[in-house]
Amino acid sequence: MDSWIKLTHTGIRMVACNTAMDIALDPLHTNAKTAAVAGLCRRLTTTETRHPGILASRHPGADLRLKYAIK
Repeated sequence: MDSWIKLTHTGIRMVACNTAMDIALDPLHTNAKTAAVAGLCRRLTTTETRHPGILASRHPGADLRLKYAIK
């Protein structure tokens, strides 16, 4: 049986420069959720793929490196 946890979150800050876009999320309501999302941020930041429709570490069309983090 699969189990899914729905996380809703609105605190996002994005800053772009010539080569990268930093995406910073506010901490979530619990330490466990924040830790889970921080792990996802690390994984997304280090993933290098350019396949359409797949979460990637590059912004489509601009070729900016995406860097995800918790504020």
